[in-house]
Amino acid sequence: MTFFNNVKRRHEAGIAKDCMATYSLSKGGNPGMTDIEIAYALSAPFSAGVDTVRRFFRSSFGVKGIKSYPQTLSTIKWCLGAHLTE
Repeated sequence: MTFFNNVKRRHEAGIAKDCMATYSLSKGGNPGMTDIEIAYALSAPFSAGVDTVRRFFRSSFGVKGIKSYPQTLSTIKWCLGAHLTE
């Protein structure tokens, strides 16, 4: 909820970047849904993706792949870092 509330405050101030949350908020919210339900609906696809990536890296295929191609791990870290700081 912290991130959703942060986006909500920035959206109300007119300084939020376009994203799924601002799109949802700009449409007058979702009738009949609480803020917690909206935040869960917006975050569910990302949590599923994070779990998939976590399971891949814990698998023997993921470990062998990273050992065989160490530059891939640095690329992944760079991509995640670049995305998370935008």
